[in-house]
Amino acid sequence: MLSRGIFSGGGLCGIVGTDAAQWDTAGARAIGAAFVHLVGLSGQALVMGHDMRPTSADLARAVAEGALSQGADVVDLGLCSTDQLVYSSAVLEVPGVMITGGHLGAAVNGILLWQAGAVPVDEAFLDRLAARAEEFERSPRPKVGVLGSITADETLTDYATHLRAQVDADALAGLHVVVDAGNGMVALDAPAVLGEEKLGLHLELLNRVLDGTFPQHGPNPSQPASLVQAAARVRTSGADLGLVFDGDGDRCAVLDEAGVLVPDDAVTQIVGGSRPGDLFGTHGGMLTALRLMECLGISGEPLSALVSRCAHSATSGEINLAVGDADAALRAVGEAFEHHRVQSDCGDGLTLSGEAGARGEWSASLRPDDGQGLRLVVEAADRAVMEAVRDDLCSILAAVA
Repeated sequence: MLSRGIFSGGGLCGIVGTDAAQWDTAGARAIGAAFVHLVGLSGQALVMGHDMRPTSADLARAVAEGALSQGADVVDLGLCSTDQLVYSSAVLEVPGVMITGGHLGAAVNGILLWQAGAVPVDEAFLDRLAARAEEFERSPRPKVGVLGSITADETLTDYATHLRAQVDADALAGLHVVVDAGNGMVALDAPAVLGEEKLGLHLELLNRVLDGTFPQHGPNPSQPASLVQAAARVRTSGADLGLVFDGDGDRCAVLDEAGVLVPDDAVTQIVGGSRPGDLFGTHGGMLTALRLMECLGISGEPLSALVSRCAHSATSGEINLAVGDADAALRAVGEAFEHHRVQSDCGDGLTLSGEAGARGEWSASLRPDDGQGLRLVVEAADRAVMEAVRDDLCSILAAVA
């Protein structure tokens, strides 16, 4: 089973394993076969990994079966973060497949796809993939003459070494950091990258047992409830900062030494934005964290002091909106803002941005709230611009609610 509506930028994402399922292992098997067929991977390799959700291992196995049936070899990383998979696709120079629901709840899972060298697939490719996978589901193609083989591999050590090489390790020595893995994949990444014997910092790792049911708090670090435990530990332990990661480890929220959330724009300003050595064109959650800690160590100041000197944008805060059909609402927004920059992300709604002349740029994000509506955040250099964009978006969404 594969619902056509679950395909979006980067791959697909939808409910799985319940009566309301939008895809299943049969659909995953068809995706594996269709991906190999479209990319022309018969006789070549792809690298695959999965997160710790209850459905992820079975879905990964099904994707691999589909790929093998069409003659591709599979390099299986097993449990890994999305950033580790991106690194592996880049250095192995092969296409990548990651089974993860990212920051969404346990009932949601997805597949993220990259061409060889960690190049993200585009919307046109996804349209072709969806059509081809539907064909494979209706009438599976015969297995090719020479089936592919599957090989287990481990790239976490090399990935961790690569990340540490992006910063001045001496600057991190002596820092005290609380990392909340949220029972997600950073439970593996954090010790490998940030271990005390590697960088000389003091690491406290919370929720380090992999558990895709997320027993302590949800996997979305933009939700205030997900920050409570780490914030309390930062305050009681006297840590220099806290880091709260999502389920697959490719994004994190930052807390200062008082357990106060650091705005994303402040993190960007402190780190300095994109620079050579980024994780193959992406801003990985762990890489961003490392660079922030490097800046903190070099400054010798509390993180709150660095944040206080940042130029903060006007923000709407998180606005929760009830909509009857989230997909229809996102399409309506995309159409209304088609003359602006619009980015659609797998299972992650829309990101919009534009300019308001001399009053500067604005950005807005609309994110699914685990099937219960949409969350809107608007930021702009000018408050009047922020309010105008916010009101326009709320009006569009109210019309389709």
